[in-house]
Amino acid sequence: MIKIGTSGFSFPDWVGNIYPPNIKKADMLEYYEKTLGFTITEINSTYYIIPSQKSFDGMIRKTTKDFEFTVKAHKSLTHEIRDKGTGKLSDNNEAFEHFLHAVEPLKKEGRLTAILAQFPYSFHATKDNYEYLRTFKEN
Repeated sequence: MIKIGTSGFSFPDWVGNIYPPNIKKADMLEYYEKTLGFTITEINSTYYIIPSQKSFDGMIRKTTKDFEFTVKAHKSLTHEIRDKGTGKLSDNNEAFEHFLHAVEPLKKEGRLTAILAQFPYSFHATKDNYEYLRTFKEN
């Protein structure tokens, strides 16, 4: 199945072009679904900051039960995974726990379609990185 959505839904340059000129930021997600007709979006701000469960609860309330979310993995899970001193993979179980705790409302409601893990160009095909991907998948 192919699902079409955008990488985010609340961009200032969409106001007046895609969204009405007077739309409030708090109304963009609802408009994105109900007026623009999308049933899925990527939450890419989660790469920069892990939001609270309350943030995801709000997104759930603003959308219908059929609306889905793809959430971009936080940079601590994709870009900040090596010990700065040794270059070896770090134990970032705490980061996984924090991120997975945040997205729990989406999982609980069956609204989490995927977690997008976008690794840097420097993430090469090595045994350590392969093992990290297995750990990532298991979490």
